[in-house]
Amino acid sequence: MGRNVALEAEVTATGPRLADPTDAPAGELLATVKRAGFGDRELAELAGTTSDAVRAARLALGLRPGYAMVDTCAAEFAAETPYFYSTYAAAGSAPEAPPVTRPAALVIGSGPVRIGQGIEFDYCAVQAADTLRRAGWSAVMINSNPETVSTDFDASSRLYFEPLDPESVRSVIDAESTGYADGLDDSPDGVDLLPAVVAYGGQTPLNLAAPLAAGGVPLLGSTLESIDQAEERTRFLGAPRPPRDPAARGRHGALGRGGADPRRADRLSGDRPAVVRDRRARHRLLLLAGRPCPAAGGGDGRRSRPACPDRPLPSRASRSTWTPSRTGSAS
Repeated sequence: MGRNVALEAEVTATGPRLADPTDAPAGELLATVKRAGFGDRELAELAGTTSDAVRAARLALGLRPGYAMVDTCAAEFAAETPYFYSTYAAAGSAPEAPPVTRPAALVIGSGPVRIGQGIEFDYCAVQAADTLRRAGWSAVMINSNPETVSTDFDASSRLYFEPLDPESVRSVIDAESTGYADGLDDSPDGVDLLPAVVAYGGQTPLNLAAPLAAGGVPLLGSTLESIDQAEERTRFLGAPRPPRDPAARGRHGALGRGGADPRRADRLSGDRPAVVRDRRARHRLLLLAGRPCPAAGGGDGRRSRPACPDRPLPSRASRSTWTPSRTGSAS
């Protein structure tokens, strides 16, 4: 820890010179801090430059991580497994395995998940890799969470245990792209970048779509444009957000008549989502949704009670004749 603190101070003192590949002392420092585990973004913040500048200087100096195969037999006897991890101690050495056979694609896993949450993302990543392999493609998986099905030895053609950040993912893509090993990375025509699949691992790989696309990595399936359109509520609804009117909040609060945000949509279970613009509309929607929750308790049924969200809304054809009864259930 003390050594890392001293390296941080040295990087800060070096400043933007750290991104100058012609500065020999700065180049030696860059090699040292990369072997110590510092990321490009961390170094850029310490040196007062950009991560792109640090990456460019690192590549100009030939500082790329090497990938070592995980020895699953503890050196008892020779073992060949498709598990790899990065290390700058192996930088510049011959790779232990050549790039996978083309056609191929990188599937980005779900990363860290909590117990009972995120299993569906890992399942989607496994299915994406399986689909690629069934179609005759090589499926390269990258994930930082060993406690997932996607990191099983037979879930993909090759597995990388790496952090799911732009630098680590791009380094794996570089290692699996023909042309980089031959020193052709300065020529766009000489590199066949491994395409990436970002739509099947949850929010973590979706967040990587923009930096990967900015670096020229092809995205298979959902494009950056479609991802942005689906995630940005203003673009999804096709309407600009109205200006906030503090005077309209009053007793109506955040759902005030003049200050309501039409982008906010509360969806009950079923196939009929609805936009709630004020409290009265929300009240009507909950009455229309179905029977009252038994847990609500109290009352004689004449007053409205919370509706159960597990009942689907009626179809468009029956909505005109479907009305709530006095107890709030369907009549």
